[in-house]
Amino acid sequence: MKSRDKMIFVINRLLGCFFDMLYHQLAAAYDLVAWLVSFGRWYRWVEKVIPLISGRDVLEIGIGTGYLQSRLMAGQFRPVGLDESQQMCRISNRRIRKIGTEACKIVRGDMKQLPFSNNTMDSVVLTFPTEVVFFEQTLNEVNRVLRTGGRVVILLGVQWVGGSIPSKFYQILYQITGQSFDCSGHSLDVLNDQFSLFDTHEMIKIHDHDAVLWILVAQKLTGQQRGNEVKFNTWKFRQQ
Repeated sequence: MKSRDKMIFVINRLLGCFFDMLYHQLAAAYDLVAWLVSFGRWYRWVEKVIPLISGRDVLEIGIGTGYLQSRLMAGQFRPVGLDESQQMCRISNRRIRKIGTEACKIVRGDMKQLPFSNNTMDSVVLTFPTEVVFFEQTLNEVNRVLRTGGRVVILLGVQWVGGSIPSKFYQILYQITGQSFDCSGHSLDVLNDQFSLFDTHEMIKIHDHDAVLWILVAQKLTGQQRGNEVKFNTWKFRQQ
């Protein structure tokens, strides 16, 4: 293994340990870290998925500290949150109680084995997800719990496009951490394979000053389910 490859391997291992701790032992610091790595825009970005959600029964996978759950409650949705971290579930419940709304349902569980019945959700939403969401087992579970015509809304990641020093810094940081998303032809080909159970309607590009957000919206197939041999032929793009 070359020295450069060794360095990348070590960095990835260290980052993996840090993110694991941030979601568990250091969960109380999550909001601060999110603010720092986004120039204070993290939760503004998360809110961009709300207008793309359809229906009232909404499952959020990977709720973090519960910010989106609180916003969905305020928007008259019936949200359900799932996270594998006991610490995040506890912090999310505390946030919901503080804003004085009725308690939403927050469940500790595994996205590869969703503890919900078939055809119970109008939308499933994820923001800045880990690679586990793209596993076949996970997407099969998402498809199972969605009602016919239901949507998957995923904030895939951010591209920093500015030329300023802070923008350049964040470009490097996001590339290292894997939060950067480049909507290239190769990326679309990979998503074609991963989302073969769904009809993908849009890849939405949202500009926020020197950052570009990429949001994927996919819909559960209506009528008879098709096999994994089905691939998307076209993508519909929209900018906001």
